[in-house]
Amino acid sequence: MTYITSVERIGMRRGLEQGLHEGFEQGMQQGMQQGMQQGMQQGMQQGMQQGMQQGMQQGLQQGMQQGETTGLRQGLLAGIELGLELKYGSEGIALLPDIYRIEDVGILRALHEGLKVAPTLSEWQRVYRTSTLALPAQGEKQT
Repeated sequence: MTYITSVERIGMRRGLEQGLHEGFEQGMQQGMQQGMQQGMQQGMQQGMQQGMQQGMQQGLQQGMQQGETTGLRQGLLAGIELGLELKYGSEGIALLPDIYRIEDVGILRALHEGLKVAPTLSEWQRVYRTSTLALPAQGEKQT
C-alpha cells in the first residue's frame, strides 16, 4: 500500500468537496432548465386547452343569443306585417320597408303592442314615430 501524506489527504478531500459542489451546481442548473421547459410546455398546453374551451363556450353563448334575437325580431316583424295588413290594409303595408330597417327588438315590441291599442293608422304612426325618435337618420348604422 502506498502512503498518502496529510497534504495529499487534504487535497483529495478538497478535490472531492469541490467536485461534489460543482456536480451539484451543474445538476441543479440542468434540472432547473429541464423543469422550466417541461413546466412551460405543460402550462402552454393547459392554457391552450382552457382558452379553446372558454372560447367555444363564449362563441356558443353568443351564437345562441344572436339566434334568439334574430328569431324574436323575425317573429315581431311577421306579427307587425300581419297586424298592419289586417288592421289597416294596403296603407299599413306601405310602411313595411321602413319597419324592416329597424334592428332594435325593443322598438319592434313597442310597435307590435301599439297595433293592439291604436284604432287608426295615424294613431299607430304616432306610436311608430315616438318609438323611432332615437333611431339614426337613414343611411347611418344602428347600434
